[in-house]
Amino acid sequence: MLFTPLLLVCTVDFSACKAHTSGGIYGTEQECMVDLAQGIESFADTNVIVVDAQCTRWAKTESA
Repeated sequence: MLFTPLLLVCTVDFSACKAHTSGGIYGTEQECMVDLAQGIESFADTNVIVVDAQCTRWAKTESA
């Protein structure tokens, strides 16, 4: 399995939101969670809020 950290970040009035990622792809959820925590921390003293955060698990799909 592979994991990617994703953050949903919005302005304080929710007039604009955007998905953010570090671009990292990790082999374990634990590695992803470390990156996710760093991402949340990076928005601490800004004019936006982190609305949600998660490590997305990617599953291998069969090609047609």
